[in-house]
Amino acid sequence: MIKQCILSLLCLLWAGQTLLAGELRERVYLQTDKQFYLSGELVWMKFIATDLDQRLSDVSKVGYVELLDSASAVVQARLVLEKGVGNGCLQLPSTLPTGNYRLVAYTRYMRNEGEEVFFEKPLTVVNTFVTNEALLTDTLLPAYSFTRQGGTVSVSPDRMTYDTRSGGEIRINGLPPDLQTLSVSIAGIDLYKPSARSGIVDWKQSMPTTGSSPADRKFLAEYEGPILTGKVIDLSTGEPSSKEAVRPLLGFSGGEIRLFGGQLGAAGEVTFFTKHISGTHEIVTVALSPSSSRYRVDIESPYATHPEKELPALRLNPAWQDELVKRSVGLQVYRSDSLVREKAEKPWFQWQPDWSYLLDEYTRFTTMEEVVIEFIPGLRFRKMDGVRRLAVLTEERIGYTIGNSLVLLDGIPIVDHEVIFKYDPLKIRKIDVYKGKYVFGGQIFDGIASFSSYEHNYPGLVVDNSTQFFDYEGTQAQRIFYMPAYRTETEKRSPVPDFRHTLLWRPDIRTNGESSISIPFTTSDLTGDFTITIEGLTQTGEALYATEQFQVK
Repeated sequence: MIKQCILSLLCLLWAGQTLLAGELRERVYLQTDKQFYLSGELVWMKFIATDLDQRLSDVSKVGYVELLDSASAVVQARLVLEKGVGNGCLQLPSTLPTGNYRLVAYTRYMRNEGEEVFFEKPLTVVNTFVTNEALLTDTLLPAYSFTRQGGTVSVSPDRMTYDTRSGGEIRINGLPPDLQTLSVSIAGIDLYKPSARSGIVDWKQSMPTTGSSPADRKFLAEYEGPILTGKVIDLSTGEPSSKEAVRPLLGFSGGEIRLFGGQLGAAGEVTFFTKHISGTHEIVTVALSPSSSRYRVDIESPYATHPEKELPALRLNPAWQDELVKRSVGLQVYRSDSLVREKAEKPWFQWQPDWSYLLDEYTRFTTMEEVVIEFIPGLRFRKMDGVRRLAVLTEERIGYTIGNSLVLLDGIPIVDHEVIFKYDPLKIRKIDVYKGKYVFGGQIFDGIASFSSYEHNYPGLVVDNSTQFFDYEGTQAQRIFYMPAYRTETEKRSPVPDFRHTLLWRPDIRTNGESSISIPFTTSDLTGDFTITIEGLTQTGEALYATEQFQVK
């Protein structure tokens, strides 16, 4: 029985036929908790992917978000999309210069139509950690004034004035029964808003319906998860190679097995179809070859290349200084990472080993050959064509045969098994053996031998230049906005500071068909005006938008 570790072929074929037939054009809307930020703050965001009729798109499973200056990206993130919706946040660097920026969002499939169909909106960032004498000022520039907005949907707080560290409730009325998605944010009013037209209603009215239509759709939709691309390079020539016998592999170093086989193209391009690779990792690429020739795999950036665009100079009113100082102090006292709680993910490789050996439970030998011979009857080192190979023994009707086995050290595919033969067994804590056949991206292996060190950091491993290591940032791990509760007087008098400028961020509200719902929130130690913003989409593509304001004293 072949144990499949590849993508769902039928789903990919269906998606490919649908997309190539031109039946879908994706569009994106990106909601943020506000538009005016300080360097070092979090930008909370919700990603919505739809078709041209604003129905949620279930094709792309990855959304791309980039904060750009006039020429390049300063912060990038990829979000997991479920039925067209994803959420996450951008951590603005504390060194980010004061200025106007543009926030761009898109899916990989949208790159076939070009930059003109990407979502884009302006953001303003002020760096309060450095003094910028060259910053332009304008004493006549007013602070952003609030204008109440609404339509069929309305929102209202249970009172218009709150104390600090107190509980409140907002009421949303007029919700339609065919709601697709709904979100709510409560944030301190922006001192300056770079664009008054930034809501979901404005997006729908100005959404481009057509873009470029290239004859070949180069960018496949990420129907299951992130698609990584690169080139297979012949080390003897330095040129791309497309030899069919070369088998590219991409693995993740660490304590679990995460391995993906690559699909090799005619010009040496390689494509890895992956899934469940959230967070920051070290990835490893190798190119297995049956001959003595050596190859490497170079990975390309998954993000689009953007044309340079001139941005307007930022002007600030010096009268805003006190408010900026108060917000800056709050940012430094109340660390942004304390607002984030991450959910754990299930392991990608869920097969259990057939044999598992904790070497500290046995007599420790000084050579790997002795360990294999004495303790692990299902493994053997054998020389084939003058090359030493480690193989999982495959049971047949009579005796055993040695097949093409996959060998891993802390998740790293080992091309030259002589490396394992000479590796210090005292650095290995456990050896797992998986018998049977395993498939990674169409590449079949006769069993897996997985070696794990004590810290999963492959100590002393020496490989040649056919094995490449990269720091890789996958899709964001799912994050939950943290809001403290102040139910008792003891909690209200807590010495732990609470300088949240964003009081509430709920990107995925469930209404269960109700026309009216209530959502609780708590105020922080910050005083001033706060804005409630409601945004959503119905199944018929109607955009929902409503705002209200209250004060904290």
